Amino acid sequence: RERLQQLETLLAMVTDEDWPLDEDERGPVLAGTAYLCDPEDLIPDDLPGIGMLDDAVMIELVFRELRHELEAYVDFCAYRESLTKKSVLRKASDDAAKKIDRRRKQLLARMRRRRQSEK
Repeated sequence: RERLQQLETLLAMVTDEDWPLDEDERGPVLAGTAYLCDPEDLIPDDLPGIGMLDDAVMIELVFRELRHELEAYVDFCAYRESLTKKSVLRKASDDAAKKIDRRRKQLLARMRRRRQSEK
């Protein structure tokens, strides 16, 4: 169940207009998810018992490789949600948008810094 949630988060991260990723940041996400969609990958999916094994291993590797991206995006979504709820009550959507933009920039910078330090 946890892995399915992470997969949903991964897909949301790529499609969220408020979370702009560079092409080289989107590439690994798209490559990993494309692998899952290919029924004729390393171990064909229709082989009973082991057909999905390589898919499970691949998605686990994708999650590990993109842990900084996922962590930053989850933090961003939580911040955006909490601020949006507060701004609805205060009717301060312009101020909330500025705060969300500032937080997005901080989280993207953190994500990229962590990714760079691993190279």
